[in-house]
Amino acid sequence: MSLVKTSRSFKTFVEDQKVFHPKMILHVGYDIAYIDYNIEDRRKVYGIRGNSTEEVPVWKEAIHDFQAVLSYPNLHLNTLKINFQRYSPTLIAEMTDEFVSTHQVHLKNLCFEASSIDPLLKILPLFTPGYLTTIDVSVEKMNGTVMNKVTELEQWKQATRVSVNPDFDLGMTEFLKNNPIALRHCLLYEFLQGKPIEEAFSDFCEAVGNDVIEKESFEQWFDEFEQGLFDDIIEPIADMRDILRNDKYALLACIFYESLKYKQREKHIYKGCSFWKNDLVHYRSYSVHQNFCKVLGEDVIKYREIDFWFYRLLNGEFDLNFERDEDKKSYELIDMPLDIMKNIVEYLPIFDRMSLASTNRSFKTFVEDQKLFHPELILKVCEEVAFIEFGVECRFILYKNHGNCYTTKIQQGGKSLRGVPYWKQAIRDFKKVLNDSKFHLKTLEIEFYMPGLMPSILDELVDSSIHKARVSSLFFRAPSTDSLLKILPLFQPGYLTTIELSMHEINDSVMEKVVEMEQWKHAKYFTMTKTVFRGSLHHLYHFKQFDIRYQQLTVEDVRQMKEILSKSSDFEKCSLRFMNSVDVGSIEKELGSCIEGASKRYQKIYHSPILNTTEMAEFLKNNPIALRHCLLYQFLQWKSVDKAFPGFCYVVGGDVIKKDSFKFWFDKFNRGLFDDIIEPINDMKDILQSDKYALRACILYETLNCSSSAYKNFCGVIGDDVMEYREFDFWFYRFLNGKFDLNFERDKDEKIYELMEMPLDIMMNIVEYCDIFDRISLARTSRSFKTFVENQKLFHSELSLYVDDDEAYITHGIEYRTTWYHKYRMYTERVPYWEEAIQKVKAVLNYPNLHVKTVKIKLHTESETLIAKMTDELVPNRQVHIENIFIGAYSTDSLLKMLPLFIPGYLNTIDVHIQEMDDTVMKKVAELEQWKQAKYFLMGGCEFVPVHHLYHFKEIYVCWVNLSAEDIRKMKEILFTSPVFEKCNFALGYHTEKSIIKEEFGDPIPEERHTYHYPIPNSNEYFEIYVRSWTFEVTRKCK
Repeated sequence: MSLVKTSRSFKTFVEDQKVFHPKMILHVGYDIAYIDYNIEDRRKVYGIRGNSTEEVPVWKEAIHDFQAVLSYPNLHLNTLKINFQRYSPTLIAEMTDEFVSTHQVHLKNLCFEASSIDPLLKILPLFTPGYLTTIDVSVEKMNGTVMNKVTELEQWKQATRVSVNPDFDLGMTEFLKNNPIALRHCLLYEFLQGKPIEEAFSDFCEAVGNDVIEKESFEQWFDEFEQGLFDDIIEPIADMRDILRNDKYALLACIFYESLKYKQREKHIYKGCSFWKNDLVHYRSYSVHQNFCKVLGEDVIKYREIDFWFYRLLNGEFDLNFERDEDKKSYELIDMPLDIMKNIVEYLPIFDRMSLASTNRSFKTFVEDQKLFHPELILKVCEEVAFIEFGVECRFILYKNHGNCYTTKIQQGGKSLRGVPYWKQAIRDFKKVLNDSKFHLKTLEIEFYMPGLMPSILDELVDSSIHKARVSSLFFRAPSTDSLLKILPLFQPGYLTTIELSMHEINDSVMEKVVEMEQWKHAKYFTMTKTVFRGSLHHLYHFKQFDIRYQQLTVEDVRQMKEILSKSSDFEKCSLRFMNSVDVGSIEKELGSCIEGASKRYQKIYHSPILNTTEMAEFLKNNPIALRHCLLYQFLQWKSVDKAFPGFCYVVGGDVIKKDSFKFWFDKFNRGLFDDIIEPINDMKDILQSDKYALRACILYETLNCSSSAYKNFCGVIGDDVMEYREFDFWFYRFLNGKFDLNFERDKDEKIYELMEMPLDIMMNIVEYCDIFDRISLARTSRSFKTFVENQKLFHSELSLYVDDDEAYITHGIEYRTTWYHKYRMYTERVPYWEEAIQKVKAVLNYPNLHVKTVKIKLHTESETLIAKMTDELVPNRQVHIENIFIGAYSTDSLLKMLPLFIPGYLNTIDVHIQEMDDTVMKKVAELEQWKQAKYFLMGGCEFVPVHHLYHFKEIYVCWVNLSAEDIRKMKEILFTSPVFEKCNFALGYHTEKSIIKEEFGDPIPEERHTYHYPIPNSNEYFEIYVRSWTFEVTRKCK
């Protein structure tokens, strides 16, 4: 511009050249103004210590110079920001009149900030329609009349992205202006909420706009409402709610007002304020109904009616005289088929179920009738904070202390409420979960670290408990045992099997009351290792297992333990840690000498025979043939004499046979001889297999051994087809009950009841408790079980298979249970470790009614031959319901073989990690229906070359080494025109030239130099493109 002023020749030449300028800012303040050219910090300041003259006002001089810039004929400006600080309306109008231009300016993005909307009406026409794509307006006071004129300008109509703050809905606001009765009904509705008038006016204007009603008129109407008057009514009305309750159009106006308030909350979401997200979800039509019930009464209008009008008005249909067709069927979620509804509820976590149950009575009845089996729930209350954790995907609710109020954080959302201490609200929400009559919880962990508030916390927790909760395992940590006295009765006796305690103080008198509770008496497992257990050990003898810290072990304790636990049919194991050293002499008086060879320097092992075990040992002493059958059974387990003898003595007792005799029989068996047999026998198993009394003696030996896998051991030694499990089970429990007659014969006509003959609903509950591998094992026991079990649907969360050159493992379920298979250990004869693992996974995939959310298969070996074998072995007999699949392998060949295993359409996500890409194989993969119907694709490890195979996906995450201009053009032609595409993220191998991006997408948006916007024709949506050194990301968004 300075060069233009030097001569006419320069003026003509310079003005004929195009100027592309990135950004300019015009700021006009009270006593200072400036023009910022956004290049090399060039800024011209007017006013204090700046360029100004006494005759010309600061603002006028700045605007004149700014006008000179805009009058440049070939100026192309990317972004212009105009900021007017608070001036009087008269001065604002005078400023606006100064904006005069001989031609329209090529401006792409306009950001306008002022105290009112009025200046925009004269400034907007200065710019070329169509060239102006983005208009961002932020004003303190909105004038609906002016805004209507602004929206009629061509610049506004042809812009692709418009943002107005405060949010302005012309339709809704104009409707209120043109319907004064509806406006007064809205005013009365706001009055009935009982707010102070300043707060009420602020809220009302925020919802409907600042120019709908003046404050003076607002206060005047509130005064009339206060006197019980409305419109032409002369006599005061006792209850002003009657004016709205008796007029359906008034009620519809109130719903209209609520929809306006919702629009304001929606605006905060679009501005990216995550704090409001949780509130917005809860502010839909159901919360509107709650507000109605609170303000006007519960019997005024049904939820279904509010829901209809709320969404109708929200969609811009403002005819309050509209009449619904009463005969037209309105379908609701509860009208869906029963099995689909059950599936929906089954997928919901506990708090979502509670929210669904709160919507209406039908849902409440249906949801509360569905069982919920939850793995883990944690409640912790500490100083200043409390939280509830759900044990699945790290979901939690956090409660923070703020005096007499609290804030909650539900993962990324949250809200603040007043009047309730944080710990009290946490306890209340926790009680809602426990009070679900169909709630079954595996593990509950409760921790209280507030000694001063313990009485209040316990009173709140125990108060109004409806029923006893079904909790299997309780882990309770608190300052003292006093709290246990109130906590334990909350749980159903018999269902509670495990109790683990951690206390700072133990009160003996309280513990005496605790041990008398039914919950304590029916539990099976008890742990208290961090605090000394104070009380008599006899309170623990009913447990199956217990692990405690104890002060000191006395001779009397050992004697009682020996007498009581030896007679218990349930007891299996106990572990006691002592504060004082143990008197070994006292123990040996009761238990005898320690076992030689089995004891170590700091560890001594003693044997105390169980009552029936002693009788069994005596039986073997008096039955030498049965004893020799047991010896042969031990021999067939192929252990050396030195290893076999201690184990045999451990089972039958140390005085049944001497080591020399034991060795004699082992030598004889080794030569193929038994008793008086002279000719050696090729297979010594035949002696046992052909003699039913010998088999019963072997079962007696397994009974003495008390192994949980007795039948499996029996079959492993003698053979799988020797005896049915039913027969083995009969003799095992007969011997366990002290009946040792090997010659006893069962009544063939006696009816034997089996598990399969239980009532159907009980059987379904049993199967429902089993995880996938337990179900498969149950199905193998008989044909009846196979048919029944496989007919039950199973919704499984996750199944993972990992195989490398040395090991394999399977992980499954919410608790991530893992089974390992190692290379140098054969799990099945002549079957490699990897094949054993794959066969087990294949058995799962062959389960008929299996629905798995996520399956992960990782084959970490570079041997293509081995991967091919693994993949072939993994193929199930049928297609499987899998929602998300992750495949980690060396090449795409595995993907080609595995993808057809899954049902097309049900498979939603394909996540792949491979080392080598084969274009030929990928062409075949792209033809599969599973590929075509999936919605999400992720790939790591190498570049995905045939990118055009990805353009049908909803979201894409891949590596792309070199993104060219041609690639971007194809993406715009195909991907950007896809109705389903939402997002892609490409990890780049090389930098993409900015010139390529600019050529295809134009300039970046203001103040975001890495972000570009690409409008979608004929819609209010656009693509946001984010480009950095190694990232190219595209996201579909709404304006």
